[in-house]
Amino acid sequence: MFYCTRCGFKLFASNYLEIDRHELFNHIKSLLEKARVPPAEVAEQLLKSDEPAVALRDMVTFLADHKSKENEEVNKEKVRQCHRLKKMEGVRRKAKSAN
Repeated sequence: MFYCTRCGFKLFASNYLEIDRHELFNHIKSLLEKARVPPAEVAEQLLKSDEPAVALRDMVTFLADHKSKENEEVNKEKVRQCHRLKKMEGVRRKAKSAN
C-alpha cells in the first residue's frame, strides 16, 4: 500500500486549497512521516473545507488521531505476539518434561 508523502501533500494543498505554503505545513509534513495515510484519505480531508486554515487545522487533528489509532493497533499486535510466544514456551516446557 502506498502512503501520502510530504510532496504529495504539498501537491494536494496546491491543487485543492490553492496555497503553496502555510504555517501548519511543516507540522503536517512531520505528522505524515509518522502516520501512514493513503493519498486518497489526505485528499478527502483537504476537500472537506474551502477555507485553507480550517482544512489544514482539521488535517492536523485527523493525522494525530490516525497516528494514535495506528499506535494502538501496533501495541495490540505486540501483546498478541507476546501471548503467542508464552504459549509456545509452555508447549515446549511440557514437551521437555514429557521426555
